[in-house]
Amino acid sequence: MNLNKLLNGEAFTIYLEKTTIKEDRLFSLATQSFWDHEAIFLTTSNRFILRKWSNAEGSKMLCREIDSTKAIEWFASQRFKPEEVPSCLRTEQFLE
Repeated sequence: MNLNKLLNGEAFTIYLEKTTIKEDRLFSLATQSFWDHEAIFLTTSNRFILRKWSNAEGSKMLCREIDSTKAIEWFASQRFKPEEVPSCLRTEQFLE
């Protein structure tokens, strides 16, 4: 779906995937890929929009709304620190 339609004019904060350098290139911890990447947009009404894109030729950006459970999984899978996670998602999972 179109990112602008999903955001519907709301203000947002962007959370970019964590990356590392592997083989002298950026490697996404979210997708475990050199080519595929993700970010989460958190709107002022606490909606989570997952944006996926690829550096592969001919690929398209994909956007969809996800629930808080999926957002927690996204942050946890990349080992975000508790202070890096949106306050609306902070649970004991991030306090360990």
